[in-house]
Amino acid sequence: MGKAVDKASLGAPLAGGLLLAAVAVAVYWGVAWSLTLLPGEPLALGLRPLWVGLALVAYVVFAYDYVALFATYRDAYPGVRHRAALLAGAQVGTLTFKVLMMVIWFALSQALPLIGLMLLFASTQLLKVAEFSVADAEQMPAPVRGPARMLRALVAAPNRLLAPLTRGGVRPLDRDIAGGLTPRGLFERARRIPMSTIHDMAAFVPFYREISIVEFGVGVLLGNLLVSGLVLVWPGRTVAVLRHPVAAVLGCAGFLALVGVCGARFVDVVRELLERS
Repeated sequence: MGKAVDKASLGAPLAGGLLLAAVAVAVYWGVAWSLTLLPGEPLALGLRPLWVGLALVAYVVFAYDYVALFATYRDAYPGVRHRAALLAGAQVGTLTFKVLMMVIWFALSQALPLIGLMLLFASTQLLKVAEFSVADAEQMPAPVRGPARMLRALVAAPNRLLAPLTRGGVRPLDRDIAGGLTPRGLFERARRIPMSTIHDMAAFVPFYREISIVEFGVGVLLGNLLVSGLVLVWPGRTVAVLRHPVAAVLGCAGFLALVGVCGARFVDVVRELLERS
């Protein structure tokens, strides 16, 4: 992974990716606006740069598996048209998924009990992501192997307990690379890669009171473009940074912190429901 790349050959795919990202953000915001016409609590349409930026960072942190798979496809299909198809497919897939998640969140957020259920669901998915991030603890270098083992043991027990309820959610990406794909076929394959997991949505739920679903979705769309572009230009470096053992351990600790936030928010929801009754 990380073969030498002709930077000049990436100009057209990256320019197309930027244009597509702008269109994707406009489409996403347009769908959000259309939802405000429906009965119920309207979505906040404002875009605060700080929160959009934080959503972008959250997506990049959660995208380590996606980055490795995307980089493998990038090396397997070095042609300009194939790389353009990779970028376009990833952006369209991310847009489709985020629109779907926004519609679901709009429907669920109208009822406080459903928000409570979403918080519980997000907690279970974040626990699974935390375990995935330190799954290779035994292969990590000595300085971080101990903390990685400790964190893996911490999350393994609750994940085994919750397995019957959570097996249909977050799962490891399918790393099998399909060969002989045309640009159209590669577009379709890339379009499905961002939809292989829902853990970035799980990261949004704990902060639903601070950041709007619109801001989060825009940040994810921009984060997808950033990560995809970095993989095309510097695949080896990008994968090495996001899959570094220290990043994995810190990421696992961060996911567990989000589980704690979900728990605190769930208690708030229960308290509010009791006050209403």
